[in-house]
Order: sequence, then C-alpha cells, then structure tokens
Amino acid sequence: MPHRTAADTLLTIAELAARHDLPESTARYYCKRFLPFLPHTGEGKRRRYLPEALEIFSFIVAEIRTHKNAMTVEHALRRHYGSALGAAPDCTPQAELPPAAAVPSAVQLSAEYVHQGQAALFALLEQQTKAMESIAESLAVMNRKEEGIAALEQTLGARESEIAELRKEVVQLKSLLSTAEQVHQQDLDQMRKWLSKIAGERSGMRGQDM
Repeated sequence: MPHRTAADTLLTIAELAARHDLPESTARYYCKRFLPFLPHTGEGKRRRYLPEALEIFSFIVAEIRTHKNAMTVEHALRRHYGSALGAAPDCTPQAELPPAAAVPSAVQLSAEYVHQGQAALFALLEQQTKAMESIAESLAVMNRKEEGIAALEQTLGARESEIAELRKEVVQLKSLLSTAEQVHQQDLDQMRKWLSKIAGERSGMRGQDM
C-alpha cells in the first residue's frame, strides 16, 4: 500500500462543508471569518486546513447555531483555543514601555485606528456582498425547488415521499440562509458602532488640541 503523505491529511473547504452538512458557501464564510483560529497552510485557492482544524471548525458550527453572533463565537474560540499564535487569553506578558518620545500621539493613534477600521469595513462590505450574491443564488435554487414541489403536487400525487424530502431540504436551506444573514448583519453593525466610537474620540481629541 502507498504511504500517506502530509498532503493526504489536509482538508479543503468542500470537505469541511461535507462533513458538517453545510453549503460550501457557508463553510467558506466560516473559514474566512475565523481563519486566525483554524490551523492551515497555503494561501488563496491553495489554502488547506490541518487535521486539527476539524475539531475547531465543528466548535464554530455548533456555536453559530447556538448564538448566531460571530463576535460571541470569536470570544468563545479565544476562551477554548487561544489565538492563532497559541497564546492563551489574558496571559500575554506586558511588554516594556518605550520612551515617551517613541509613543505616538493620541491623535495619530486615533487616525490610525480609523484608517484600519475603514479598511476592515470595506473588506467586510466586500465579503458581505459576495455572501449576499451567494444567498441570492441559493434563494434562486430554493425557488426552483418550491416550483418543483408545486408541480409534483399537481401531477404526481403518488410521489409524496419525494415531495416531503424536498420540503425538508427547503426548510434546512431557509434556516441556514437566515443564520448567515443574521451573522453578516451583526458583523456589519458591530463594525459601524466601532467606527462611530473611534471617529467620535478622534473629533474630541482634535477639539482638545485646538
């Protein structure tokens, strides 16, 4: 028998989706959203996930179904697994403070945070746009399934078992779509609140400097 190589044990997004009975688009969003917590190798389309990522991904799926809030899931991941660098939460030693001359001003820090927040918001909006396109595609599939159900009910009364299976699939798909929409909207609301807070602090600091 041929020896199994390290590459044979790596997982793709499609494999993670299949193991958890998820649409591949939903699994892809989870992998991108919680990438720092999922051990992986490679970048972009060549990215693969290490075997130990399977347990963490299962944890993510369970938490999303329970809480339906990405920020809550992220906090739970930090409590259970720490960060991508393996540091446990609240255990990072304090670094020695640099000289006062090397510390940037509050205005500079605020501007930097706003810039970073804007970049993160744009990235989130782009991600959400792609997710909504995926949701729209899934809705189109769902509509076609519902049309198929109607046709079966009118012409194929004897195939009740197939109709029941299609209805079950539609209900599951609606549930997954609802969860994905809630997660995306909550992420966007959290980012907007954060940017508003940073912008307000920056305006206050400018007023004090004048």
